[in-house]
Amino acid sequence: MNATSIVAVAGILGTLVGAVIGPMVTASLNSRNEHRARLRDARTTLCIDINVATSAAERFVNAVTDPDRRRELHRPGKPEGWETLDARVYLLAPLELRDAWQESINSMNRLERHVFDEDGIGPDRLTGRLDNDAPIIKTARDCLQRVFHLTRAAAEHG
Repeated sequence: MNATSIVAVAGILGTLVGAVIGPMVTASLNSRNEHRARLRDARTTLCIDINVATSAAERFVNAVTDPDRRRELHRPGKPEGWETLDARVYLLAPLELRDAWQESINSMNRLERHVFDEDGIGPDRLTGRLDNDAPIIKTARDCLQRVFHLTRAAAEHG
């Protein structure tokens, strides 16, 4: 076999290998890109859902501290889909956001117990309120703001 024949055979084999492997590599890359896109979309949706729940908690804190909004105050129910939201946080959220989420839940549970079980808003439930500088309020607001900050950061970084 001469050099020309070897080059021709190598060219034919290269073309056949490229024709077989090329589509497999392309399909694999497309599949990986689609998976990343689905994961990014799921995380973005999660951040939105976390912010919806956190906004409801923030409204509760505002009602506790504003005497004009006292009539709005009631024991907040868990948002619809709470169980799956909590599960999605633990599945999809970065560790720092998961920790902040859990801290915010704990701080809101403490505030709810204080307000509803310990008469923490004073003798008159309709006019009583907690001050914004009360430690339990500061902790709740700080936890909620941290969740907002981390969801924003997570959404920006995909």
